[in-house]
Amino acid sequence: MKKFGRIIIALLILLAGFALSPYLELSAQKIDWQLYQNAYECTENCLRSVGIYGVSIPYGEGYLVGGFVFVRNENNQPMSDTIVAARWTLPNGTVQNRNAMTNASGIARFLTTDGTGLYNLTILGMQRSGYTFDDENSVLTKNILVSP
Repeated sequence: MKKFGRIIIALLILLAGFALSPYLELSAQKIDWQLYQNAYECTENCLRSVGIYGVSIPYGEGYLVGGFVFVRNENNQPMSDTIVAARWTLPNGTVQNRNAMTNASGIARFLTTDGTGLYNLTILGMQRSGYTFDDENSVLTKNILVSP
């Protein structure tokens, strides 16, 4: 009986090896957590960008442009003391990476200056101890058109 049990275990291991054979051609880079990042749904201790508000005002020879990111949890409560990472793409093609901390109302403020044209603010991530950035349920980008 002991021998029969060992044969069954050996067959199961062999079958498991065959089941993984389609993944043998993938590089180690492709078999990482990013493959499965969309399979996880955040339901508790989530950080979400629920909206981005853009504004511009004349400033010197150009414009001061602001992007205000509204950060909430899964219960739509404002999340203070959250670090938000974002990237500005300016009309002249310049890229600026910035970090901002949310205030008591859960708002992170990003400011930049340039001329007229299309500005883009893209959220890259959020961080707060004990929380997970829920990019699947977040507003991640805002275009702001500045014209004279």
